[in-house]
Amino acid sequence: MPANTIFEFVLYITSEFIALEIYREHYPVRHLSEFTQITWSVIWGVVIYAIVVSVDTEFLSNNLNSRASIFPNFKLLSALFIAGYIGGKFGVLLQSSLFKLSIFSPLKKIAPKHRSIWTLVNNPTTTDWAIVFLADNSIYMGGIKYFTFDPNSESQEFLLTRARRVDENLNEIYLVDGIGVYLNTKDVKRIEFVKGY
Repeated sequence: MPANTIFEFVLYITSEFIALEIYREHYPVRHLSEFTQITWSVIWGVVIYAIVVSVDTEFLSNNLNSRASIFPNFKLLSALFIAGYIGGKFGVLLQSSLFKLSIFSPLKKIAPKHRSIWTLVNNPTTTDWAIVFLADNSIYMGGIKYFTFDPNSESQEFLLTRARRVDENLNEIYLVDGIGVYLNTKDVKRIEFVKGY
């Protein structure tokens, strides 16, 4: 890696920072320490750099000047940023593909580990109805279609679609005929899941 100063080094590992941010936008994790973030950026930054240099050497006839010690090497930096973007998107695509493929019984073992019970119960493969008991004693039943997952927040938002307000015996009081019911877990006492969604 042709980096002679800390500034150059930071520029060259920025590609991995881009990749991690894109990935974590779709699959967030709890805040990591700065040391951990920097360590992962360096590790994956070196990997991305090695891949870009290999592609440049083998397929681009060194058109990016990846072996040159000139700085700033705008062609190489542009290629690294693009590679970081592609790497982040590839990580998201791989994770979502594994979730979708794991729907099929023989492939259940390839399912990625869930980051929380909240993401597990809201897995796209879930077909159960959610019965949501709120702190104000109202009860709604429907399917959780959209939800947020911020591991650094104590509450999460979700949208209950095909929703209906029900009584304690689950008899329908009225049907929510719009997009659904927007809810926040801070207002929820419990959620029960029943078959039949």
